[in-house]
Amino acid sequence: MRIAIDIRSVLKRQKAGIGYYTLNLINSLANVDAKNDYLLYSKIKFFSRNKKLPVLPGANFRHKIDRMNLGPPVVLKNVDIFHTSSYDLKPPKGAKFIVTIH
Repeated sequence: MRIAIDIRSVLKRQKAGIGYYTLNLINSLANVDAKNDYLLYSKIKFFSRNKKLPVLPGANFRHKIDRMNLGPPVVLKNVDIFHTSSYDLKPPKGAKFIVTIH
């Protein structure tokens, strides 16, 4: 299964509760699941130096960076599940959409 997780909250300069939640979520998933493929979705412009991607916690995790602000439907292809903590993103076509509201 291909699972995409929105990690934009992790990249903020002043990380808050949602950023820590998302970071703990991907680290915990890495500890219990080595079968599924995880795509960590983020938006970083080409010359942005103030955002650092988190370290990939496992071999089945990859970054999917949206540098042109195209959105998940264009950047994420053939995803089964899309998880986000924000209501402002459209899910990829055909993916189940999970939103965690804090």
